[in-house]
Amino acid sequence: MDVIGKALEDHQTLVDTGRPYIEDGDIRTFLEDTPSLEFVWHRDKEDRIIEPLHKTDWKFQLDNEVPKELNRIFIPKGTYHQDIGLVILDVIGKALEDHQTLVDTGRPYIEDGDIRTFLEDTPSLEFVWHRDREDRIIEPLHETDWKFQLDNEAPKELNRIFIPKGTYHRLIKGTGDLKLKVIKK
Repeated sequence: MDVIGKALEDHQTLVDTGRPYIEDGDIRTFLEDTPSLEFVWHRDKEDRIIEPLHKTDWKFQLDNEVPKELNRIFIPKGTYHQDIGLVILDVIGKALEDHQTLVDTGRPYIEDGDIRTFLEDTPSLEFVWHRDREDRIIEPLHETDWKFQLDNEAPKELNRIFIPKGTYHRLIKGTGDLKLKVIKK
C-alpha cells in the first residue's frame, strides 16, 4: 500500500505520531487537509536539505526571513523554520540559545512525574498551539502571571483548568519559571 493510502486508512499523521506528515524513509508527505495550526515553528538537531518531489504552491520560511517558494533548501541545525500551507505567520525574531528541555525532549518543559516545569528563558515562540490525546486538568503550583488560552477563547488567568482531548490550547509566557501539575484523565 502506498504511504498516502496508509495514512488515510489509519489517520496516522496526527493521531499516532503527533506530526503533520507521514514519514517513509527519507520521504515526508504532508496532506492538504492538515489544519494549518499543525505547521508550527520548530528546529532540528541536525542540518537538513529539503526538496519537493513535485511542483507545489506551499511556502517555506526560515527564521528572520520572508516566506519563499519551496525549492531545494538547506536548513542549518538549530534554525527555526516552518512549512506554510494555508497561512503565513509573522517572521519571528532570532532564536535564543538551546537548553535542556528543547534539545533533549523537543518540548518546552522538564517533566518529573505529573509535574511540568516551564523555564523563564524558553523563547515565547516555543509555546505553540497544540492538542492532546486525552482529557487533562492543569493546575499551577504557585502564583503566576502566565496565561492559558483555549481555541476561540481569550487568554485567561492560569488556575485549575480542564482541557478536553483534541482541543487546541497554549500557554502564554509570563515572568519566572512555571510549575504545573498535569492530571491526565
